Amino acid sequence: MKKYYIQNNDKEEGPFSLEELKNKNLKNDSPIWHQGLVKWTVAGELNELKDIIVSTPPSIY
Repeated sequence: MKKYYIQNNDKEEGPFSLEELKNKNLKNDSPIWHQGLVKWTVAGELNELKDIIVSTPPSIY
């Protein structure tokens, strides 16, 4: 099972399971890493996270 690490306010947190990430309010640009990735990436780049990313609508103005 993959374990994920996230960065929150310049602080590394984890490891988290995919199920635990559902409660972390991930956004497309949330920094994330798991074993097998060469470097940190953003949540929107990982297909397995597409269903749990919190979408924020653009400004109406």
